[in-house]
Amino acid sequence: MYKGKIVIWQEKGPWEMEIQERIEAAGRKKEEGIILYKSCKYQRAIKKYNKAVEYVSEEGQFGNYDEKVVKSLRVSCWLNVTACSLKLDDQKNVIILCSKALESFHKTLKQLEAESNKRDAKLYRNMFAQMANDCSIQTKSRSKSKSNTNIE
Repeated sequence: MYKGKIVIWQEKGPWEMEIQERIEAAGRKKEEGIILYKSCKYQRAIKKYNKAVEYVSEEGQFGNYDEKVVKSLRVSCWLNVTACSLKLDDQKNVIILCSKALESFHKTLKQLEAESNKRDAKLYRNMFAQMANDCSIQTKSRSKSKSNTNIE
């Protein structure tokens, strides 16, 4: 007869992890899902992708850089679940997840547009300031050359 302990290993929940741990765990779950998808185990892959999304689901708790990585990871998992759902002929889930991904993408585009507009405004402001400066220098040099020609 064997005597020993049975050890049940249980993963930490997202609430028990630091931010970087959560991002890494989500990445691992996504990779596991990819392996399952390639093995045509779509239901199990969906569970892995959903677990990955759980790790990175809370908006605003990640830093600026991390938030971009998290959004990308989240949308990628939603799209992977969509691919699995297509294989399983679950159109309702496909529509829901594509809508989520598009909504997130739309928000990101609006943020990028706002950031781009700020950068463009600064660029044009600097260009016009430089052009105004160049014009004033040219005007001064022309007026000096005219006054020098009048003296002769």
